[in-house]
Amino acid sequence: MSDLGGRFVERRLDRVNLERSARLALDGVLTPVITAVYPLADAPAALATVESGHTAGKVVIKVA
Repeated sequence: MSDLGGRFVERRLDRVNLERSARLALDGVLTPVITAVYPLADAPAALATVESGHTAGKVVIKVA
């Protein structure tokens, strides 16, 4: 991937990597793609969206 100018981001869901991903997003290096945002009350609809297999990005459930 370095041939293309990219950097490897390890996909391990621990604090260090989540903080690193957040920093990359805040710095504008990483641009997360969000397909849809649902309120917590519509969590079943959010799950149905994910399970449909037609999402191009992340589906977010807004808690507050």
